[in-house]
Amino acid sequence: MRTVPVTARFAGVKKTCDLTMTTALLMDALPVDGPIVVIGAGPHALTFCARIRSIARDAPITVVDPSGGWMHEWDGLFRRHAITDLRSPVVHHPHPEPYALMRHAASVGLSSRSTYQQPRTEAFASFCREVVEVFGLGGRVRADRAVAVVPDGEVVDV
Repeated sequence: MRTVPVTARFAGVKKTCDLTMTTALLMDALPVDGPIVVIGAGPHALTFCARIRSIARDAPITVVDPSGGWMHEWDGLFRRHAITDLRSPVVHHPHPEPYALMRHAASVGLSSRSTYQQPRTEAFASFCREVVEVFGLGGRVRADRAVAVVPDGEVVDV
């Protein structure tokens, strides 16, 4: 893979964002005139991007990950280690609605086998693909890697 540097300017960034923020705080922290750049395409990045798109459907999002796709490393680790069920309960997943994964798993015949409602890996992977589609996140992952982040808010080099 060839690394090509890209510069993204964030003139309107007021603070960093995280998943614990209320919708109002999150909207206030988003850049007003630039893209949202997320480093990494794992479950937390997918959760963050789905949350952003749930409140700002057309938010310009670019995700930078060496794999070039959502959940590539996560899925590979689960396959290599033959993990059949997640350890976390079914309400911990990338969709903003807590019971969305449970409904999805039931609809595709992959409901939890556990009394603690831990989702099956196959159901979680299928669900994540659905989240990518529902929130318009397909094609948002750029096959590249972050090489520097300048924390003063003026320029972020990826």
